[in-house]
Amino acid sequence: MITIGSKKYKVVEDLGFNHDLGKYAKVLDVNGKERVATKSPGGIWEWHKVEVRRRSFVKGQ
Repeated sequence: MITIGSKKYKVVEDLGFNHDLGKYAKVLDVNGKERVATKSPGGIWEWHKVEVRRRSFVKGQ
């Protein structure tokens, strides 16, 4: 389990490490959809930037 914001998510697959962004993992969101999260060098998990941009575009923000 990893924490993103205030919620915990189940890790489906460890996707490895990238020197620019840190650690990657595939997780299940609350709707059961697989999404990619990254762990920054500071130790904070967040949704992968591509995920954040895609959601903003879809919502029209």
